[in-house]
Amino acid sequence: LVKEFPGVKALEGVDFDVRAGEVLGLLGPNGAGKSTLIKCVSGVVEPTRGEILVGGEPLPVGAPGTSLKRGVATIYQELDLVEDLTVAQSVFLGHELRRGPLLDREAMKRETVKLLERLDHPTIPPGAHVRALRPAAQQVVSIARALSHDARLLIMDEPSAILDDEEVETLFGVVRRLREEGVGI
Repeated sequence: LVKEFPGVKALEGVDFDVRAGEVLGLLGPNGAGKSTLIKCVSGVVEPTRGEILVGGEPLPVGAPGTSLKRGVATIYQELDLVEDLTVAQSVFLGHELRRGPLLDREAMKRETVKLLERLDHPTIPPGAHVRALRPAAQQVVSIARALSHDARLLIMDEPSAILDDEEVETLFGVVRRLREEGVGI
């Protein structure tokens, strides 16, 4: 991939693969282009040249919704949760489960419990408001939200930046669990 902004080449010749069940870390100093790369892969920013393949098929550029539908989910450093919503509402925000024209709140709670159990965090209550959760629990909710879209590739931008040491260990446990399930991270 290549990404140029006026007067700046943010990415030049970036080429790598992420396979199922593989965990990669992208390292570099500030300004190296890490966040730009994440935005290109997630569909937020269109690369100047190059293509992104998911399962061997090109990913349409500049289409975050399409990336998500193709199994590419991104969790940014600034979590995108709405503090006044419950955990279950946050997990299904934008793709709520329905029974006819009505929201199926019970189904969303049940599915949220399954996702949290999958992440080994069954004690996070689906009815709790996001604002009442510690940062690590909020991050787990963001990951559950990504998995509710059937993510095959989970991209996290500086996931440990807001966490204390114990919460970082919690995050690593979630990453190990997802790796075992074949999610690329």
